[in-house]
Amino acid sequence: MTRAPEDTAKAAVAPATASSADEQRFARRKGCFIAAEIMTSPKATPFPCVVRDTSSTGALVDVGQGRSATFAAAPKLPNEFTLVMRRDYLEVDCRVMWRKGMMLGLRYTSPVRMLPRPAKSERARPSVVNRMLEKSPVVQNTKKLVAAVKL
Repeated sequence: MTRAPEDTAKAAVAPATASSADEQRFARRKGCFIAAEIMTSPKATPFPCVVRDTSSTGALVDVGQGRSATFAAAPKLPNEFTLVMRRDYLEVDCRVMWRKGMMLGLRYTSPVRMLPRPAKSERARPSVVNRMLEKSPVVQNTKKLVAAVKL
C-alpha cells in the first residue's frame, strides 16, 4: 500500500512540530563540555560547574561535577549570577530559568564580555621540569650540535 504524498509530508512534519511545541527556545543549542564557574558576587568563592550546551540566548549548566561540598551548596545558588568561562576568557550575567536536579537552564541577561587575557609572561612560565631539562647534558649537547649545523 502506498501513501499519498500529502500523508508522507504530514508524517514528516508531525514529530518536528510535537518536539518544537515542548521546546521554548529561541536559539539553537550546541553541545559542549566547558569548565566554568558561577560567581554570585565579586568577592564570593567561585562555584565550579560544567556548561553542557550553549546558544546565543542561554546555556545548560551541570553543577554536580565537583566535590561533595559543592553538591550541598547547589540548591542554595541564587537565581541571578555571573557565569565565568576562564578557558575562553568569557563571562556573562545569567538568570536561572529552571532547575532539575543538578542541572540549571540559564538565560543570558547581558551580552557576553571578554575577560582580560594575562600577559604572555604570566601564561607561559617554564615549569620546574623544563628548567631541569634545559640544564641536562643531553639538551646542552643537542643545542650545541644544532648551532654547529646552522653555521
